Amino acid sequence: MLKSAPVTWSLALLALLGLLGIPGGDGWAQGRRETPPDFLFGRPHGTVSLVFGYGVPRAASDIFEEVDTLFTLAKSDFRGPVLGIALAFTLDERWDLAVEIAHSGSERWSEYRDWVEEGKGGEKIPIEQKTTFRRTPVMLSAHYYLLDRGRSVGRLAWVPSRWAPYVGVGLGRVFYRFAQEGDFVDFVDSSIFTGEFESRGSAWMAQVFGGAQWSLSRSSVLRGEARYGWARADLDRLSYTGYDPIDLSGFQVTLGLGIRF
Repeated sequence: MLKSAPVTWSLALLALLGLLGIPGGDGWAQGRRETPPDFLFGRPHGTVSLVFGYGVPRAASDIFEEVDTLFTLAKSDFRGPVLGIALAFTLDERWDLAVEIAHSGSERWSEYRDWVEEGKGGEKIPIEQKTTFRRTPVMLSAHYYLLDRGRSVGRLAWVPSRWAPYVGVGLGRVFYRFAQEGDFVDFVDSSIFTGEFESRGSAWMAQVFGGAQWSLSRSSVLRGEARYGWARADLDRLSYTGYDPIDLSGFQVTLGLGIRF
């Protein structure tokens, strides 16, 4: 019994290192030469990812042209951070089907370019307002990987590849909010009033995208992606009478950290 104790402790240590994802013995030297060193018991069923990035709306409709002309705003002011989550289900080594939700938006204060309010002492006071623009696409997407994402070793083990590029398409609904609040000029009688205008709604959106994923370990991946989406939606007729549909199209670049399951 005493002679078997070192063997028992060695096996226990190797098991603990395996649970922590740390190779031991010869596996450590091999792990330093190969990326990634670990494996999964069978091909993953999918990946859940948290996504961060930056969105650039195209802003090519007349409502954006108007705020760009009247107020101290530019189309670049509608750019903003992107935060999202994606749940992808593995169909085979090359195909994933994913449900993706992302939110981006901006909130900017501005003033009229050519109009000011005259104070009691004759001073000129800016006429200020806040403009908010938010988009939240909810997409069903198909990802096609140009390389296999891993290889099977024997009947149980699956070794992830170092990296894999992909392309894809998506279809879904984009929910939006466009709002203005503050002081405005009534161009009929040149009076100044305080008001709030808002439009909410949704529209169909189509997207194309491309990127790559890198295996950080047996269960974690880093994903870099660029995508472009097309969509337009009607504005609220009470707040924005006579305007064309608002342009919800745009480009975004993101990084995602995912966990295989």
